[in-house]
Amino acid sequence: LCGHVHAKDFRILPDPPREGSRAKSALKPTVIGEGDVKVAECLRALKDGGYDGFVSVEFEAFDMDSREGIRRSVRYVENVMP
Repeated sequence: LCGHVHAKDFRILPDPPREGSRAKSALKPTVIGEGDVKVAECLRALKDGGYDGFVSVEFEAFDMDSREGIRRSVRYVENVMP
């Protein structure tokens, strides 16, 4: 199969979203595998379905060092989808 996939993760926060937002909950970006998204299940489903392309890591958490967050995210994706 061909195509492109990117992975990212979020924590669901108990705070309500900003006024005017269509979101039903507040989301906080985090290291892939450390949030509330079922990333491992999604990546395994891709692999089991025959996906053999690249997986890009999208990291946008502003409250931690980007290099460390990217390292941990890449490590997680590599372990789930070798």
